[in-house]
Amino acid sequence: MARFVLVHGAFRGGWAWDRVRPSLEAAGHLIETPTLSSDQHVPASLSLWTDELLAVLESSQDLTLLVGHSQGGIVALAAAAAAPLTVGHLVLLDSPVPLAGQSAADVLPLEIRRAYGDPPREAWIDPTPTGDPGVDARLVSAPVAPAYDVVDPDGVAAALPTTYVFCSRTPDGVPAAYSRQRFDREQLNYRLLDADHDAPLRQPELVSQLILDLAGQHLPFST
Repeated sequence: MARFVLVHGAFRGGWAWDRVRPSLEAAGHLIETPTLSSDQHVPASLSLWTDELLAVLESSQDLTLLVGHSQGGIVALAAAAAAPLTVGHLVLLDSPVPLAGQSAADVLPLEIRRAYGDPPREAWIDPTPTGDPGVDARLVSAPVAPAYDVVDPDGVAAALPTTYVFCSRTPDGVPAAYSRQRFDREQLNYRLLDADHDAPLRQPELVSQLILDLAGQHLPFST
């Protein structure tokens, strides 16, 4: 049995993994899908979300396969940097990948940020409907502030065993697409999933199989 902690992307909650969970549990694994705070009455920050994720990671001594999707990858990176011994293997699924000392916003090319302008730190962004009524009814607004906070100041997470996964049908403009472009320029290794950016909801079977494969390769199993 392995322990998987799965971190959702922007506008979503732990429920975003509901279509992935059954296959993982059927294989006998422990699955945790925390929901990050989205209360507009509470000042938002990456450190707040990191503390919430650390509370989950530090609740067990088991090595964890930590998966962060999209914005959730930033939170996973920050938590892994803060407590690297809690993570057996880190998986960034179509996530922006900032360098040490960078924020998620720094992943965007400077000309893009200049052309469109940076929203104020205190702003919240409304979700874009997906066309799936069951999903759209559960979407929430997302804070801008965490995107401006440095993710891994000292490069600790960058030294951890990590698998980078990008999705083949992610549209231009999504932060992960710019990180994939950098990986291509620098000829860095990554896995390409034949999926949409919202893969946990749209291609859950592919995501489940990816997680199971990586767990088998990188985590010791215990009974």
